[in-house]
Amino acid sequence: RHHSSWANITMFTRKATLFIFSTCICVSAAFLQPPLCIRSKFEPKLDKSASATPLKTTTTQMMKTRSQQTLRMSSDSSALSGIWWSDDFYGPHGREYVEIGVDMGCLTATKVTGDANVPRGRVTWRTRGLPGVGSTAGAEVQIRADPSDPNGFSWATGFECHVKSEKLIYLSGAFEGYPVSGHFEKRPDPEIETLNEDASSSGLTFSLEKMKQPVNIS
Repeated sequence: RHHSSWANITMFTRKATLFIFSTCICVSAAFLQPPLCIRSKFEPKLDKSASATPLKTTTTQMMKTRSQQTLRMSSDSSALSGIWWSDDFYGPHGREYVEIGVDMGCLTATKVTGDANVPRGRVTWRTRGLPGVGSTAGAEVQIRADPSDPNGFSWATGFECHVKSEKLIYLSGAFEGYPVSGHFEKRPDPEIETLNEDASSSGLTFSLEKMKQPVNIS
């Protein structure tokens, strides 16, 4: 009988201890955690509209910037298109005329007057990408070492096209270890004016389109 009573007392003591321990935990949690009204005042709130606004604004700004860059490049390419000439890029061949235009997203210079190495009607140089005024782009120049070889055309890479203004382009690079550079200008050219005047006085029409007709290479 005494053994049974001791067991009952032990079980009661364990249950009471467990109850007191659980109660203390609940009471401690209640006191340690601030009331809901205080928590709602100081806890940061997740504003979905606020978090979405910067992303939307950034995307809009990027699209606007790209659109402005596209318009600027389009305006620059329109200003750069036309007849240009160089006195120093083609070495002993002297002054040569080229027509610069935009083709496949790059500036392309086609010879209006040519020489034995690269005759008129052929592309003389082209950029990689479309540079705007005040910027630089990589470029390649068409060459031919042997004028008698109709299949001897190739491209010399590693050049840079510096668009200094709407009327001045500087092309620089190297070929077989030798530096090559020169300026292309888009300014009123006395020679063009003279040709126009001579043609007009002779009752003829001076046409750059006829000058640009490719030369048959055989």
